[in-house]
Amino acid sequence: MPSPAFTYRRRTPEDTVLYRVVDGELPAVRALLREAGDGQGLPAFIDRAVDAYLRCGVLRHGFLNAKCDDCGTSIVVAFSCKQRGICSSCGGRRMTEEGAHLVDHVFPRVPVRQFVLTLPYQLRYVLAWNHELRDAVLRAFMRALERHYRDDALARGGKDPKFAAVSVLQRFDGAVRTHVHWHVLVADGAWVSTPEGQQFAPAPRLRQIDVEALLVDAIGRIGRQLARHLPGEDEDDRDRLAEREPALAALLRAAILGQHRSEREPAEPLRIGKGPVQPKPHGRNCAQALGFSLHANTRVGELNRTGLEKLCRYVCRPAVAAHRVEETLDGKIRITLKNEWVGGVNAVVMSPRDLVLRLLAQIPLPRRALVRYHGCFAPASPLRAQVVAAGAKAPRRRKKAPAEGSTPVEASAERMVAEATQRMTWAVCLKRSFSFDVLACPCGGRRKLVAAVQDRAEVERFLKHLELWKLPADIVAIRGPPAELFPAEPIPEDEGDGWDRVDGEWAA
Repeated sequence: MPSPAFTYRRRTPEDTVLYRVVDGELPAVRALLREAGDGQGLPAFIDRAVDAYLRCGVLRHGFLNAKCDDCGTSIVVAFSCKQRGICSSCGGRRMTEEGAHLVDHVFPRVPVRQFVLTLPYQLRYVLAWNHELRDAVLRAFMRALERHYRDDALARGGKDPKFAAVSVLQRFDGAVRTHVHWHVLVADGAWVSTPEGQQFAPAPRLRQIDVEALLVDAIGRIGRQLARHLPGEDEDDRDRLAEREPALAALLRAAILGQHRSEREPAEPLRIGKGPVQPKPHGRNCAQALGFSLHANTRVGELNRTGLEKLCRYVCRPAVAAHRVEETLDGKIRITLKNEWVGGVNAVVMSPRDLVLRLLAQIPLPRRALVRYHGCFAPASPLRAQVVAAGAKAPRRRKKAPAEGSTPVEASAERMVAEATQRMTWAVCLKRSFSFDVLACPCGGRRKLVAAVQDRAEVERFLKHLELWKLPADIVAIRGPPAELFPAEPIPEDEGDGWDRVDGEWAA
């Protein structure tokens, strides 16, 4: 058998500019935010996420060993942090996995249109932490979208039309500033009832006037939600976060402004009046009004499954890619933009401290979903099994632990189901993303995972045998001796994540 065209090369995150910047500036950033928070630091879920990122991909914290039975050679794969928001590697894996799941199991062969809802600057600070208001704004926009598609199908004689969409929350812009907005992938049409069952009726060509009318409807619905959830004029919504988590409030202010000078405050929360809204065009199939903007010019045909997967990956992408981060001669950080901005801008330059502040603000609240399903795609929809690509046999994406009190036979059966329905593996994810089988050995054999090495002594012995037990001099200078010489005290499980302590008090 011929050797593969590519060979696996382990990533070394400790050699990237992004890792060195986060590692070097993190103590100063924590001290800065602690000072801004009157001695109170960041919530524990942010500290845990960034500490896990600094261990992600580093061999001395444990790894998997894959060995070829034919030639006896081995490759090692370091453990990942599985964090959201800050790690470009884990974010890239999640991007690939979500794209594959949406294309293989969710979207049937129907045209898909992307709607991008951008919010006014005054709302970004509030929506970055108030998840209940953020959910209310999303529901208002989805009701406006559903009304648009239902009315269109009814006008063409459709019976009982049903709407379906997937929304993805993004918290960043190209400069990694905090910018909460939504990408919504909508089945461009509606499912209507026929004697033969549910059938998809594609929507007609979208017009500019339709986009403007949809934006006006969405602004009206969002305005009513803001009036319901935001406090009165005699209260200050920003102070609710600043009083409970002052360091987090300072972090979000700095990340929204794009600078570490936190004395500036965001503007007052937006309150939409009862006057008429006058939208204006902002490009083809795009409109804006009152600081809101709606982009709806991206559409993928029903046969273009490759284009659909690229679109799904794009909306699920991480905040920054490590290979786009470079260090300039004067010590600044330059991030190359994937898409050129208006005016020919293709890169942004910032200080290392500003970059770390912006990255920390991208870490979302724990146990809050960023990808949601609406209409017929919703888990509780009675039509989901009839319209999704996987039908009634859609695989589970999370393992289910055996129930308490189950017999050994029942537990074994449930464990087999869990193993068969777990998320995409490391090797399958790489093959899906790069069309490269990492388990194919250059000798023509197959590599197999033979061990998970976690014991510190075994890790050191194994890496010394492979001549991989070394640390870059600059990392040693920044971080000091290896962590195993001075192990950190683990956080007790019963202390929570530092956010739920205030979640029930002020997030309502």
